[in-house]
Parts: sequence; C-alpha cells; structure tokens
Amino acid sequence: MHAHTHIHTTNTHTHSHTNTLAAQVHTFYEAVGLMVGAESDVAKRDEYLVRLMAPPNATWQQIIDQVRVHACMRPCACVCVVRASLH
Repeated sequence: MHAHTHIHTTNTHTHSHTNTLAAQVHTFYEAVGLMVGAESDVAKRDEYLVRLMAPPNATWQQIIDQVRVHACMRPCACVCVVRASLH
C-alpha cells in the first residue's frame, strides 16, 4: 500500500469515527433536553439537568485541566491531550 493510499484510508476512517461520535453526542444532548423539558416541576427539572449533565461536564473539566498542565510543557501537547480524551 502506498503512503498516500494509507493516509487517505486512515483519514477516511477517522472522519467516519468522528462523525459517529458527533452523532452520538448530539443524540445524548437531544435526549437530555427532551427528558428535562418533559418535567413540569421546575425544581425537579433543574435537578435532572444538573444530574444528567454532571458526567459530561466532569469529563470536559478533566480535559481542560490536562490541557492546562500540558500547555506549560509544549503547545502541541494540548491537541494530543484533547484527541486522546475523545477516543
């Protein structure tokens, strides 16, 4: 396999996986919105929103914390940290 073909194939697979992940993330947020929006009690709605968003918010906070640590070492490490966290 030529290097060009390998790079194209790898890029195609990466793009496909990224699109799948993006669709899953979109579906998650849409589902959260529907579940929270279906609750008529405002206090319960707020509680549901906090509880449902806690895991993704914690994940993003970990990514941001890692980027801050690695940014001091070298800027390109930030991209690597984010990519590794998303896979």
